[in-house]
Amino acid sequence: LEVVVLMHHDEWGLSSNTGKLAELTMAPARILMKGLPSHDAELAALIEDESIEMCVLWPSAAERADWPSEGGGGDRTGGEGRDHVTLEAVQAMQARGRRVAIVAVDASWRNARRMVRKLPPSRVRRLSLNTDVLYGDGGPRPSLLAPLRAYNGAMRTELGGSEGSCVCTIEAVVAAVSALGHDAEGCEHALAVARRKVAVVSRYRGKVGRPKENV
Repeated sequence: LEVVVLMHHDEWGLSSNTGKLAELTMAPARILMKGLPSHDAELAALIEDESIEMCVLWPSAAERADWPSEGGGGDRTGGEGRDHVTLEAVQAMQARGRRVAIVAVDASWRNARRMVRKLPPSRVRRLSLNTDVLYGDGGPRPSLLAPLRAYNGAMRTELGGSEGSCVCTIEAVVAAVSALGHDAEGCEHALAVARRKVAVVSRYRGKVGRPKENV
């Protein structure tokens, strides 16, 4: 099981970005910058390698209903089709000994759509995670990144979603790899690092109140 963070260049310099943490806290994991020639070539090689099953994390059918399927007949109801694969199907691939690469698109919603359109649906199918996988028993909740990314009252997510039920890139990656057998300790470490980053950046930005010093 490998994680590939396909990153838009606008994300690289953002202090609130969590996609970079996947490479630092998980193994094997790598970042591929869209538009960087050497990284584009690396992605192309991955796509052409038929020994690897590639799945891109993407919102559920309901959330992507306004986006036509480039598979020309792929199932848009949440089932397995030409451009979509279920979590159970990916687990079955692993059971058969197939190598699996989970692709997380790290970009704004608008840019993510453009980037995923360029991935061949016959080789990189979309994997949607249900709320049980994303949030566990607690149900939908604000993203750990919510203190840093809030726009017009709605929390931003690189993978889509609605207010009150968003996830950031590292949360989506952790949910996916956890469901596919990654060790629980490693997953919790990745989230702990992300929480620490959010706390530090929030304080740096002055979004966390500090007690006034006596003068």
